[in-house]
Amino acid sequence: MTERLIESEKVLAFVVLVVGLVIMVGTLGFGVWKWAGAADVTAVLTAMGSVVGSLVGAFFGLMTGAAGKNRADKHAELADAMLGRVAAITDASLRQSVDGMLKEYYDDIKNL
Repeated sequence: MTERLIESEKVLAFVVLVVGLVIMVGTLGFGVWKWAGAADVTAVLTAMGSVVGSLVGAFFGLMTGAAGKNRADKHAELADAMLGRVAAITDASLRQSVDGMLKEYYDDIKNL
């Protein structure tokens, strides 16, 4: 991610990681307490690791996607403003043509 995370997002990401680690350590402790065989403990720890890893990965994937969308929205607004300036200095027929293309492009970006 190229943008800086705001402080609350950093704290939330840290909490998600810590909660995931606590769940995994708790599962390990419970497995060792409940079962004597290494195969049973490993099976439970592997299953829980799959769940926790999927949830933590999904969380960070959503954060990355949201940051990318915010960046794309900023670029689209900038392009719209720049095109508005260009359209202000061109003739009416060209301005209508460019405005139509911009609306299609901007709608495509918003639907991503």
